[in-house]
Amino acid sequence: MKNSTDLHSVLIYAIDEKLHIHSDHVIQNGTIQVYDGAGNKILQKPVDGTEYFSVNMNVIRGIYLVRLNTETQSIEKKTFIGKKDGEGLMIPIGTIQLIGTMVLCPTIQLMLLSRQDVRIILTF
Repeated sequence: MKNSTDLHSVLIYAIDEKLHIHSDHVIQNGTIQVYDGAGNKILQKPVDGTEYFSVNMNVIRGIYLVRLNTETQSIEKKTFIGKKDGEGLMIPIGTIQLIGTMVLCPTIQLMLLSRQDVRIILTF
C-alpha cells in the first residue's frame, strides 16, 4: 500500500448504480462529489485512508460528473451511472492470465476482475 495521493492513478467508474474509485495510492483527506447534468451537486462524501471507495447511487440513469478532491489535487471524470437493463458485452478471456486494469486508449479501460468477470469502462 503506497502512502501518497497521486490522482493520476485513480480509476473512477460505475457498475450499474454503484460508483467505484480505485487508486494505486492511499487517498488522504479526500472528498468525492457527484454532479448531475444541470450542475447540481447530488453527492458529497469524505474519502480518507483508503485505496478503494464505493457508494450506491440512487439516481436516474445518465452521465454524471464525478470529482475527487484532496488537499493538493483534483480530478474529475464524466461517468455513466445507472442500471443498464441487461445490456453488456461479453469477452472470452481465453489466454489472459493477469488480473488487473489496462488502458486500451484514453477513453476505454479493460478491467479483469476475475477469470470470469471482465468489465470494459468507457469514460467521456
